[in-house]
Amino acid sequence: MLNCWAWPRPLSRPWPKAGAQRPCPCTQPILEPCPKDLPVISTTAIACLLIAGLMPLLATAVAKWGFAHYDNHNPRQWLAQQSGARARANAAQANAFEAFPFFAVGVIVASLAQVDATRIQALSAVFVLARLAFIYCYITDKASLRSVVWGVAMACSIALYGSALAL
Repeated sequence: MLNCWAWPRPLSRPWPKAGAQRPCPCTQPILEPCPKDLPVISTTAIACLLIAGLMPLLATAVAKWGFAHYDNHNPRQWLAQQSGARARANAAQANAFEAFPFFAVGVIVASLAQVDATRIQALSAVFVLARLAFIYCYITDKASLRSVVWGVAMACSIALYGSALAL
């Protein structure tokens, strides 16, 4: 059982770099000794989280870009009436919103479990690339390839949880 957390971090102390050894913030452990190396999320994983979090906006931009009769007063109704690539871009947006929480929590869980940072970074990068490919395949109506890259992205998210459980 972990009884020591470095939160809240004093503002005077800078954030540690990924993989850096940090002193224990506890003065008196309650049940067990405090871990000497508290988990840190790598900047690569954070960048992947940011990109994945912004992906719905990319799909939204494609759905709404360059259309003269776009109704910003009622955008959801307008999008619901679209067809073809615009409708698929809107569906890709919804799917990106659905996929993000599972991935984001997987990165955090793997980091807290102190999974090797290189593994987290690799899985995060592949997830982002697969999701970008997914949006492209969705908009361009490549259904079979879209299913494959969806599976790759989902496998990356599941692997983050699996890596945490394997420790």
